[in-house]
Amino acid sequence: MTRFIFKVVLNTFTIFLVAYLVPGVNFQGDFLTLLLAGLILGLINTFLKPTLKALFSPLILLSLGLFAIVINTGLVWLLTKIIKDLTINGFWAYLECGLLLSIMNVLTSGLIKRQKG
Repeated sequence: MTRFIFKVVLNTFTIFLVAYLVPGVNFQGDFLTLLLAGLILGLINTFLKPTLKALFSPLILLSLGLFAIVINTGLVWLLTKIIKDLTINGFWAYLECGLLLSIMNVLTSGLIKRQKG
């Protein structure tokens, strides 16, 4: 449970950071909405992402892992459909957002494994 809470907090921070850094990504909500977005992204990453990675594992292998960014981009699109205060305009903004989330997921996984061991 502690790992999930850590992931939610990190997702919340990442969404805030992406909205601040990436042109075309806008977040108009308050802190609770931002925290809710982090929670929903955490749930999506916990339940939906592993299924998608399993389904598309041949493409992930053939692309040397780059297709994982496409999966993250699709999950970000799903998040924007659930959280109306998060808007992303344009393909490149979605792609940058997916890339930054991929990087943060890798860093998060490394930190959680380090804490666990």
